[in-house]
Amino acid sequence: MSDDTTTPAKTRSKTAGMELGAVLLAQDKGRVHDDGTDRFREVVAAVASTGGKGKVVVTFEVEPLDPDTFADTGAVSVSAKVESTIPRPKRAASFYFANRAGHLTREDPQSADPRD
Repeated sequence: MSDDTTTPAKTRSKTAGMELGAVLLAQDKGRVHDDGTDRFREVVAAVASTGGKGKVVVTFEVEPLDPDTFADTGAVSVSAKVESTIPRPKRAASFYFANRAGHLTREDPQSADPRD
């Protein structure tokens, strides 16, 4: 890691490059940022309504644009994806009886039929 990680943003040199926030805003003409913002709002709303736990993950993949010329050019390709885990409402369990054939019924097959 470079020493730039501990230097306040305002005092970093111009050669330090783009900060993560700037890359996020620029990536795919801002679409990654917009998608992340939309998903973040969805997760927050779902957490508020379900009480569950959610997550938003933005992943950047960085690779040499051309591995053969990377040492000379330093050109890289940066791609990004946004993934989210939205909590779902808990559903109540229901009670059934299963017979040997695997069919479900609400009536206990072992109980006597009251019509008898």
